[in-house]
Amino acid sequence: MQLFLLLLALLAGLFGALSGNLAGLGLTALCVFLMASGLAGRATTEDEDHLVRSIGELVIKPWALAAAVALGATGVAVFLAQRDPFDRWSGYFWLLGLLTIFVAGWLYDRSSEGTGSRFLAPRPGWDWLDWLSMGLLTAGALALRLYRLNDFLPAMSGDEGEMGLLALHALWGTGGVYSPQPLPFFSTAFLDHPTLFHYLQAGAMWLFGETLAGLRILSAIVGAFCISLLYGVARLGWGRAAALTAGWLMAISHLPIHYSRIALNNIESVWFMIALVLLFFLVYRDQRIEEPDAAGAPRVLSYVLIGLVLGLSQYFYYGSRLLPIVAATALFYLWRIRRIALAPFLMMVIAGVVAFAPLASHYSDHTAGFLNRVRGVSVFTPDGLVHTLGPDARWPADIPRLFWIQFTRTVGFFVDSGDRSAFYLADLPVFDPVTVLLFWAGLGLAVARVRRFHEWVILTWLGLGTVLAGVLTTDAPNGPRLLLIVPAVYLLAGLLVQKVFDMTRRPGLETTCRGAIWVGVGIAVSLGVLHFRTYFVTYADHAARSVPINIAHEMVAAGDGYRSYLFGAPNLFADYGVMRFVARDTERHDAVELADLPPPDANDGKGLLIITLHHRMDALEQAERRYPGGVRQVHRNDEGEPLYATYRVEPGVVADRAMGSITR
Repeated sequence: MQLFLLLLALLAGLFGALSGNLAGLGLTALCVFLMASGLAGRATTEDEDHLVRSIGELVIKPWALAAAVALGATGVAVFLAQRDPFDRWSGYFWLLGLLTIFVAGWLYDRSSEGTGSRFLAPRPGWDWLDWLSMGLLTAGALALRLYRLNDFLPAMSGDEGEMGLLALHALWGTGGVYSPQPLPFFSTAFLDHPTLFHYLQAGAMWLFGETLAGLRILSAIVGAFCISLLYGVARLGWGRAAALTAGWLMAISHLPIHYSRIALNNIESVWFMIALVLLFFLVYRDQRIEEPDAAGAPRVLSYVLIGLVLGLSQYFYYGSRLLPIVAATALFYLWRIRRIALAPFLMMVIAGVVAFAPLASHYSDHTAGFLNRVRGVSVFTPDGLVHTLGPDARWPADIPRLFWIQFTRTVGFFVDSGDRSAFYLADLPVFDPVTVLLFWAGLGLAVARVRRFHEWVILTWLGLGTVLAGVLTTDAPNGPRLLLIVPAVYLLAGLLVQKVFDMTRRPGLETTCRGAIWVGVGIAVSLGVLHFRTYFVTYADHAARSVPINIAHEMVAAGDGYRSYLFGAPNLFADYGVMRFVARDTERHDAVELADLPPPDANDGKGLLIITLHHRMDALEQAERRYPGGVRQVHRNDEGEPLYATYRVEPGVVADRAMGSITR
């Protein structure tokens, strides 16, 4: 305990001194007080001598020196970011910290204290067929996520436009859209999302072009590699049949496909969640297959990676805050069965501090950026109650009814409900009937085996996520929030399939086993076709939000020779995120009345592109009378209803009109 308090005091003091954070300095004082007062256990003179000798021995060990360098580099990064958020050296020192803490874990495992360097050693039974299966599933998933990856499937949202602009800001450096300064590494921007994610998007656009497809391709790649990790989780936990089932379902299901095709940070948080579970399964496996005398010395590198995953995930979607809670439940289980040692735990904490400290420093000075989203989506507030139940709801009398509605809506997500967020189509059930059946049966099986580590982790992941991302938030069931627990659904489905498959492998049931395999293959292919048609046919035919992206392309097609005026208020504005990203090089203006259109300018040499939404067709007629000789075009939906109209006046016509005004 004394050693733990000493390390905590050092970490908190370093963070507090470099960032000017009072809470960190206060925690340091508290730790020293507990050590000196004996409230955390009174240390004898021999204990103090042993502590001093242990510290002296640590400072000469390569892995300890690497860990110290990691903390020092991170401290410098925090200091530089606090002094100047635009200082690029803060990012470089932070990367050095990440690298050296990884090296520290690797060195520890190679030292006499460790158990060797067999990190990620395949489990007995893992062979070339697993690598082939995982590779094929990942490749197929990537193909589905790249197929028709354009501006219309799905139609670009305003949030994507804002994030795309921030990614361009990161790519261009100075002179960006939001500020003449470079985009800070460790800050928050649009809707309080951390800015580091936009540098990854910038890298993707640097490779694939400054287009919407180039912006989205990062999510497509990460979404495909979620399947690789999920295969590993199911294979370690239950077997190959479970891995094939979980991997296939996530590869072909329309909800993961959709959120792997939009330029937001949701699917990246899912990747980190699956990676966390995989690392915990590896930790448990390593300690199970080692000899008894090595059970107390697990591979520290696994714990270091857990800490890095926990810290780095916080730079993505808000849902990543679920990861530390799930990790705490897994650590509690390992502690209860005495399979966690102090050294790996401390290295995990250090790695998490190294990864998260710069962003934590920003949050310490901008607490609103950390809390705003939680407050905004919380349903158990007076505003959340009215939002969910209507204006007649009363706080706190209607809280029981609010809880029941939230509970039933969230549970419906796992039955036949759709995603009620603004990013997808609520009419499409998230899961197909086969997946629903497998999930609920697998859930019952997992609950019956909850004392087993793998089932414990999956059930706590599912349960905590259902409550925190579903029951407690508005607009349930909300796809972007619940997406973080969707892989757990596929894992439980895989658990049941593995159980059935193992039952058919008993002696004398060889024919039954082969028949079950063929039936499973047939069902899998049918589900693949079903989800393909659901997304690329049904959803494509009913996709919303196509008007903004179409209007943006109208502006781009007109080019620099035109000024665009949009009569869209209060539904759409020229500075909507889609317009700002796609039509960023055009001249765009909002117009409410005809007087907002400038008088013809003979010296300008530009034409006019006047765009009106369906509710402002009157403005189009007025513009035609003011600028005769233009080309009018009305765009309609499949039912023939007008969506928007354009009126294009060529530069020459504008000039002639201007000259006529001058001569009169």
